[in-house]
Amino acid sequence: MEKFPSIQELISKMPSYRLYKEKTMSKRKEFLNKLKPRLKSFLWRIGMMFVAGGVEVLIQVLSDVDFDSEWTVVLGLILGEVSKYLNKKTSK
Repeated sequence: MEKFPSIQELISKMPSYRLYKEKTMSKRKEFLNKLKPRLKSFLWRIGMMFVAGGVEVLIQVLSDVDFDSEWTVVLGLILGEVSKYLNKKTSK
């Protein structure tokens, strides 16, 4: 007849909760470390789009020049690339 293992034997064979917790925490930290630069870049690009929108509003308020939305988007994209370049240049 087969003998069933005791609870103590079963527990000793299970991976410890502490080890599991350390592994999951290290994975979370690794994920956050990868996410931070991407989030920072995304926020800088959004900020540059707001700057481009502000420039459009300023131009429309101060002059009679009609500044199309397409040009605002292009200006925002250009400013986003400039901020990306400056960020890479200063991080080295």
